[in-house]
Amino acid sequence: MVYEYTKPRCPIAAMYSSPGPAYGLPTLVGEKFHDPRSVHVKYPAYSFVVRHGKFKDDSGPGPCYYPNPKVYRDGYDGTPHYSLYDRQKDTMAFKTPGPGAYCPENGGQMTKPNAPAYSFGTRSRHRQTDNVP
Repeated sequence: MVYEYTKPRCPIAAMYSSPGPAYGLPTLVGEKFHDPRSVHVKYPAYSFVVRHGKFKDDSGPGPCYYPNPKVYRDGYDGTPHYSLYDRQKDTMAFKTPGPGAYCPENGGQMTKPNAPAYSFGTRSRHRQTDNVP
Protein backbone atom coordinates (compact mmCIF):
# COMPACT_ATOMS: atom_id res chain seq x y z
CA MET A 1 0.00 0.00 0.00
CA VAL A 2 1.48 3.30 -1.09
CA TYR A 3 0.59 6.69 0.40
CA GLU A 4 -0.59 9.19 -2.14
CA TYR A 5 0.02 12.87 -1.43
CA THR A 6 -3.24 14.81 -1.19
CA LYS A 7 -3.57 18.32 -2.47
CA PRO A 8 -4.58 20.83 0.31
CA ARG A 9 -7.99 22.47 -0.06
CA CYS A 10 -6.75 25.86 1.19
CA PRO A 11 -3.34 27.49 1.79
CA ILE A 12 -1.53 26.29 4.92
CA ALA A 13 0.49 28.91 6.83
CA ALA A 14 3.20 26.41 7.78
CA MET A 15 4.13 25.99 4.14
CA TYR A 16 5.26 29.61 3.82
CA SER A 17 8.23 31.26 5.48
CA SER A 18 7.62 34.19 7.82
CA PRO A 19 9.83 36.70 9.66
CA GLY A 20 9.07 34.91 12.93
CA PRO A 21 10.00 36.35 16.33
CA ALA A 22 12.53 38.81 14.87
CA TYR A 23 9.76 41.38 14.49
CA GLY A 24 8.12 41.09 17.92
CA LEU A 25 6.39 44.04 19.53
CA PRO A 26 8.32 45.95 22.23
CA THR A 27 7.22 45.45 25.79
CA LEU A 28 4.91 47.83 27.64
CA VAL A 29 5.50 46.26 31.05
CA GLY A 30 7.24 48.32 33.74
CA GLU A 31 8.32 51.90 34.17
CA LYS A 32 11.82 51.52 32.71
CA PHE A 33 11.04 49.34 29.69
CA HIS A 34 7.96 51.19 28.43
CA ASP A 35 8.21 51.79 24.70
CA PRO A 36 8.29 55.58 23.99
CA ARG A 37 6.63 55.03 20.58
CA SER A 38 3.57 53.50 22.22
CA VAL A 39 0.23 55.29 22.27
CA HIS A 40 -0.61 53.71 25.64
CA VAL A 41 -0.27 55.82 28.80
CA LYS A 42 2.63 55.15 31.15
CA TYR A 43 1.19 54.86 34.66
CA PRO A 44 3.21 55.50 37.86
CA ALA A 45 5.08 52.58 39.40
CA TYR A 46 4.33 51.70 43.03
CA SER A 47 6.59 49.65 45.24
CA PHE A 48 6.25 47.86 48.58
CA VAL A 49 10.02 47.66 49.09
CA VAL A 50 11.75 49.62 51.86
CA ARG A 51 14.37 52.01 50.57
CA HIS A 52 17.57 51.42 52.53
CA GLY A 53 20.02 54.30 52.41
CA LYS A 54 22.88 52.37 54.01
CA PHE A 55 23.12 49.91 51.08
CA LYS A 56 23.69 52.68 48.56
CA ASP A 57 27.12 52.54 46.98
CA ASP A 58 28.71 56.01 47.01
CA SER A 59 32.03 55.04 45.44
CA GLY A 60 30.99 55.90 41.88
CA PRO A 61 32.81 57.94 39.25
CA GLY A 62 30.89 61.17 39.84
CA PRO A 63 27.56 62.96 39.56
CA CYS A 64 27.70 63.37 35.78
CA TYR A 65 27.33 59.59 35.38
CA TYR A 66 24.22 59.44 37.58
CA PRO A 67 21.33 61.08 35.74
CA ASN A 68 18.26 62.23 37.62
CA PRO A 69 15.99 59.16 38.07
CA LYS A 70 12.88 61.33 37.55
CA VAL A 71 13.97 62.32 34.04
CA TYR A 72 13.30 59.83 31.26
CA ARG A 73 14.40 59.93 27.66
CA ASP A 74 11.15 61.68 26.74
CA GLY A 75 11.29 64.30 29.54
CA TYR A 76 10.10 64.56 33.12
CA ASP A 77 7.50 62.12 34.32
CA GLY A 78 4.59 64.36 35.29
CA THR A 79 2.72 61.78 37.36
CA PRO A 80 2.76 62.11 41.17
CA HIS A 81 4.86 59.60 43.10
CA TYR A 82 3.04 58.29 46.15
CA SER A 83 4.31 56.00 48.88
CA LEU A 84 2.59 53.71 51.37
CA TYR A 85 5.10 54.59 54.08
CA ASP A 86 4.79 57.36 56.63
CA ARG A 87 7.41 60.04 57.12
CA GLN A 88 10.64 59.14 58.85
CA LYS A 89 10.55 59.71 62.59
CA ASP A 90 13.16 61.73 64.43
CA THR A 91 16.43 59.82 64.84
CA MET A 92 16.85 61.00 68.44
CA ALA A 93 14.67 58.09 69.61
CA PHE A 94 17.15 55.56 68.20
CA LYS A 95 20.27 56.91 69.93
CA THR A 96 21.43 54.78 72.85
CA PRO A 97 23.23 56.24 75.87
CA GLY A 98 26.96 55.83 76.35
CA PRO A 99 28.59 53.64 79.00
CA GLY A 100 28.90 56.51 81.51
CA ALA A 101 25.22 57.47 81.31
CA TYR A 102 23.97 54.57 83.50
CA CYS A 103 22.33 56.06 86.59
CA PRO A 104 19.52 53.99 88.19
CA GLU A 105 18.78 56.79 90.65
CA ASN A 106 17.32 58.91 87.86
CA GLY A 107 15.04 56.10 86.65
CA GLY A 108 11.93 57.42 88.39
CA GLN A 109 9.28 55.18 89.94
CA MET A 110 9.89 52.41 87.40
CA THR A 111 13.12 51.28 89.13
CA LYS A 112 11.82 51.25 92.71
CA PRO A 113 9.86 48.33 94.22
CA ASN A 114 6.15 49.13 94.59
CA ALA A 115 2.75 47.43 94.63
CA PRO A 116 0.93 46.78 91.36
CA ALA A 117 -1.21 49.71 90.27
CA TYR A 118 -4.22 49.27 87.98
CA SER A 119 -6.15 52.10 86.39
CA PHE A 120 -8.90 52.65 83.85
CA GLY A 121 -7.43 55.91 82.61
CA THR A 122 -4.92 56.64 79.89
CA ARG A 123 -1.76 54.61 79.50
CA SER A 124 1.39 55.39 81.38
CA ARG A 125 3.69 57.96 79.83
CA HIS A 126 6.60 55.54 80.26
CA ARG A 127 5.05 53.02 77.87
CA GLN A 128 6.25 53.42 74.30
CA THR A 129 3.62 53.17 71.61
CA ASP A 130 3.88 50.70 68.78
CA ASN A 131 3.68 52.37 65.36
CA VAL A 132 3.05 49.15 63.43
CA PRO A 133 -0.58 48.85 62.25
